[in-house]
Amino acid sequence: ALGDSEHIGRGCKDDGRFDLSKETGYITGCSLLVKRHVLEEIGLMNEDYFLFFEETDWCVRAERSGYKHVYAPKSVVYHKESVSVQKINGVMIYYLTRNRLYFIQRNGTGVKWLKRFAADFRVLLRYIYRWEPDQVRGILAAYQHWIRGYMGPVDKLVKIRKPENQA
Repeated sequence: ALGDSEHIGRGCKDDGRFDLSKETGYITGCSLLVKRHVLEEIGLMNEDYFLFFEETDWCVRAERSGYKHVYAPKSVVYHKESVSVQKINGVMIYYLTRNRLYFIQRNGTGVKWLKRFAADFRVLLRYIYRWEPDQVRGILAAYQHWIRGYMGPVDKLVKIRKPENQA
């Protein structure tokens, strides 16, 4: 309802509690393994996101088409999360914020908008307090672009159509 996603075992000691395969609601794109016929049926990831939440949106579409997401505990994935984006101040928070808003607008049912806005406002205040102006600008630009309906990479923003499930 707030557009947050969880990674199984993230930040936890690998003590065996994640050793069983199980169904999950989301699989991160760096470890997603999909059969070709599934891609042909539901399509590719939405390029409008450009960065962050494209795989989350894709997982929701797959689930709506009757597919399940299964966590495979024996798989090994080496991935340096967001390394290139973290080097540019404000870029990561921009895409995370904007695309989360777009994702919940597009896919959310029972969205808790006030809680989402309050959570983002708390993050904004923390960046103001710590005097991180690039992060502040990232959040403010994300909201501005979401409100105006702009998606894609920042240097090539495009006006998007209203999501299908919106009146």
